[in-house]
Amino acid sequence: MNTLRALIAAASLLLATSASAQVGFTFAGRLGVSIPYGDAYRTATGAAVAEAGNTTASMPFQLDVGVRLAQRYFVGAYGQYRYGLLKSGACPSGLSCSETGARAGAEC
Repeated sequence: MNTLRALIAAASLLLATSASAQVGFTFAGRLGVSIPYGDAYRTATGAAVAEAGNTTASMPFQLDVGVRLAQRYFVGAYGQYRYGLLKSGACPSGLSCSETGARAGAEC
């Protein structure tokens, strides 16, 4: 229900914008580095296994795309892919391991 209200409010805002208003597309790229901390998981006995025990760092790549209306309002979306660097020996022999992640969302 709240999502429907937000969509109706956004549509009303777009319709209220005058036809002479400036419209422009916006693109942004982001690159980062994250350092692991905290617990990755707990074993069956309850012992914590640190995230830093398996990973050295992660590198997220993000792309933002949107439309700027009347130089005041912005509506857009983003997508991110993250690639993690595993430590040597973090993957048991005979297995293929990787650490990746992805996320996407809307911006306004």
